[in-house]
Amino acid sequence: TPTRQQGAARSTPRLGPLPCAVMSIEQRYTFFTQWYDATAALTRVYQLVYYTDNTIEIFDMKNRRTFLKRTKYPEISLKDLFVGNTVTIYARQLKVTEYGDTFTADRFAESSETAVAIVKPSALEHLPTLLKTFTNSGLIIAEVRMCEVPPACPGYTPEHAGYSVAVLLKAASSMSTVAQIADASSGTFTTCMSAQETRAASSMLFGDKAVPLAAPNCQDSSLLVIRPHALKQGILGHVLEMVTDAGFVLRTVSTFSVSRPNAEEFLEVYKGVVPEYREYVDELCSGVCFAAEVTFGDAPAESVPRLREVAGAPDPEVARLLHPHSIRGQLAQSKVKNVVHCTDLAEDGPLEVEYFFKSSRAREPRRWCLADGAWLSAAIGGQLWLQTRQLLLEESRCPSPPPTGLLIEMHQTVTSPARLFMMAAAAKRQAILRSPRPRRCTLSMRAPSTAGCGLVGDFACRRGTRPLRADSGRLGHLNVRPGDRMR
Repeated sequence: TPTRQQGAARSTPRLGPLPCAVMSIEQRYTFFTQWYDATAALTRVYQLVYYTDNTIEIFDMKNRRTFLKRTKYPEISLKDLFVGNTVTIYARQLKVTEYGDTFTADRFAESSETAVAIVKPSALEHLPTLLKTFTNSGLIIAEVRMCEVPPACPGYTPEHAGYSVAVLLKAASSMSTVAQIADASSGTFTTCMSAQETRAASSMLFGDKAVPLAAPNCQDSSLLVIRPHALKQGILGHVLEMVTDAGFVLRTVSTFSVSRPNAEEFLEVYKGVVPEYREYVDELCSGVCFAAEVTFGDAPAESVPRLREVAGAPDPEVARLLHPHSIRGQLAQSKVKNVVHCTDLAEDGPLEVEYFFKSSRAREPRRWCLADGAWLSAAIGGQLWLQTRQLLLEESRCPSPPPTGLLIEMHQTVTSPARLFMMAAAAKRQAILRSPRPRRCTLSMRAPSTAGCGLVGDFACRRGTRPLRADSGRLGHLNVRPGDRMR
C-alpha cells in the first residue's frame, strides 16, 4: 500500500535520489467518487487518482478496469478534492465521497479541517465582508446556505431566530481560525468550538437531512449567479460587496452544484443565440456556483435593469469601455468566465429565482427502492406526478431491498416532463429485465388537471419511434417489452 512504501522510504537513509516508483507513490492521492448516470438511473463509483503534476487517472470500480488513462487536467487542483465537493472532469460531475487510502486521508485530515460559521439574521448585511475575511484568512468556502437554524444545532443562540446564513469552511486549523475571526467580529456570527459539535452542525445544516433552504420572495427581484470559476478564485465576498454597495439587498442565498441537464435547461434561452452557449453550460456545471435573490432597495421594481448595470456587458472588453466600474469590467476574464450571470428581462426574474430556489429546496436526490407488487403516486418537484405499477419505498423504510429491486435516484430539481419520464422508463425497463418472468408492463406519467404543460421528445425502440402525446390528465403512455432497445 502507499502508506507502507512511504514509511519504508522515510526510514531509508537518503544516499541519493529516491527511485521513481517511490516518488510517484508519494505524489499520488486517491479518492472514491460517484457519478449519477441519468440514462441508466444508476450511481456509478469511480476511483480518482490525482498526481501533483496535474495529471489524473480514473478507474471503474464495478468493471475493474481503467476508465481514463493518466492525462493532464490542469482544471483541477488538490484544494478542490475534499469529501463532499463536486468536480467536473470531461463533462462528468464526480462527487468526492471518501478518501481512497490512509495516506490521502491523513494528508487531508490536516489540511481540510472543517469549521461552521452561522451568521445571525441581524448581521446579514455584513455577509460579504465576512466572506472576504474568510477567504483572506486562507479558508475555503465549501458551502453556503440560508436556512432556519434548529435550536438543537451547536452554536445556536436566541439571536438566530429567523433565517440565518450557514457557511461551511475548510482549511488547516480552520476551527481556530474561525474562532479568532468570530472574536474580532463583534458577535456577527457564532461557530462550533469542538470537532464533535462541528460534525453535528454540519449534519444538520449541510447533510443529506439538512433543514430546507429559505423560501424565496420571487417578487420584484432578480437572480444573481456567481460562476464556479469566481468561487475558485476566492472573489465571492468581493463580488457580493460590489452588489450590496450598489444598493441591493440579499434576500435568499445558497451554493449549488448544477447538473449538466439542469444547466442546459436553465440556459436554453441562449441556445442558437449566443455562440458560447455550450461553453456557458460547461462553466456552470464545472463546480459549485453561488446563487442569490437580490432586490434593489430604493426601487424594487427596477431590480433587474439595475443589476444588469452593476454586472456590466457580457463581453469584458466592452464592459471595460462602457462600464469600467462594473463587476465584469473589473473582474471578468473572457465572455465565458465573466464572473456572474444575471436576469436579462424583468418578467424572467421570478422564473429564474424559482428555478434555483423553489425547485431546489429538497437539495439532495431522494433514494428509492423499486420493487414489485403495488401502485404509488409520488410527487416530484411539486409539479408532476409519476405513476407506475411498482412500489417505491424510501430507502430508510426499506433496510433490505428485495433481490429483484433496483435503487434509483429521482432528482427533484429536474422538472422537465420528458426528462422525468425517460429516467423512470429506464429504471422500469431494467426492473423488467431483471424479473424472472418476461412480461408486458406499462409506464405512464400524468399531471394534475390544472397543469397546462406539454411533453416534448420521443421514445425510440426497434419497432420505430413512438411520440409522447399530451391529452387531458395524461402526459405520456409507453408500452415496454423485454428486449426493447430504448434511448
